[in-house]
Amino acid sequence: MQSRAQEGLVVGGTVLAALLPALAGVVRALPVVPGDVSPRSLMVGAVVSGIAALVVLVLSTRRRDPVRSAVALSALALAVSWFVPGVFVVVLVAVAQAALLAAGVLARRAHRTGQARSGQRTLGLLLAVLAALWFVALLATSSVPLGTDSQAVLLTWFAAPNVFQAAAYLVAVVLVSRPVWTGIGRGVRYLRESAEVR
Repeated sequence: MQSRAQEGLVVGGTVLAALLPALAGVVRALPVVPGDVSPRSLMVGAVVSGIAALVVLVLSTRRRDPVRSAVALSALALAVSWFVPGVFVVVLVAVAQAALLAAGVLARRAHRTGQARSGQRTLGLLLAVLAALWFVALLATSSVPLGTDSQAVLLTWFAAPNVFQAAAYLVAVVLVSRPVWTGIGRGVRYLRESAEVR
């Protein structure tokens, strides 16, 4: 039972740790920030995400779960990046992107050892691609000058990294919460089978 409780804690913590950066990416990608979302609330979300990621990192390292460890490391690095100055932000965001890319590759490679299903492999590939696109988009927005003054082009250009961040973390949420969906599927199958017996 303790193993099942730890598994639930790791899954829940990983979902929380990855969901908050996804929501922050969505909020920052919007051209108009909703009135009730302040920078302070995003910082509180970063603190909660960082604490959850730290707990998950410790537990998943003990359980030897490299995919969840990589997602937790990514969320932790992104959470810490809110509170450090200058060049450290760039380094921590790059660590977050690399850890998400590693999580995708590790989920994809688990297939070779017979541990992953095709859905998990697909999610791993999608996560790796989105993490790479997040890196490229962030690099492009900070180093490639645009030759236009169009407001629509500028909004799209500077929103792209946040959209890729949100999408990558949402895929990570789905990837790491697979045990929850598997348990729900088993329960639904059991209910269907018991209803057919009657």
